[in-house]
Amino acid sequence: TEWLHRRASWQAEFRVLLTGRKSDPQFVNRLANLMLDPNQFDPPGYRQLVEENQQQVFSLVAEVLSALSPAQALEMRKRLAGFMQDFEALIREGGADADPSKKAPEKGALT
Repeated sequence: TEWLHRRASWQAEFRVLLTGRKSDPQFVNRLANLMLDPNQFDPPGYRQLVEENQQQVFSLVAEVLSALSPAQALEMRKRLAGFMQDFEALIREGGADADPSKKAPEKGALT
């Protein structure tokens, strides 16, 4: 339920920000802050809970990986290599390294 509270707080701030965007000279800075620091809405102890959950997931993944047969491990490596190729293709197409400031605004984009 903490993540729901966090999400609701972030969305509420986002709505307030969008509502006042035409009259707020700090709109761009506030939007950047909201997007770049979403953790500012974390309730006390939330970040520690997330880190503990990540450690549990990592432990589980390590346990599963150590239980794979050689054939299963090979199949997993093949699939991961396929994902890597997909991501590399997306990057080559401009998905990750494209400069958004050089693109024309999309129809209906916020101004």
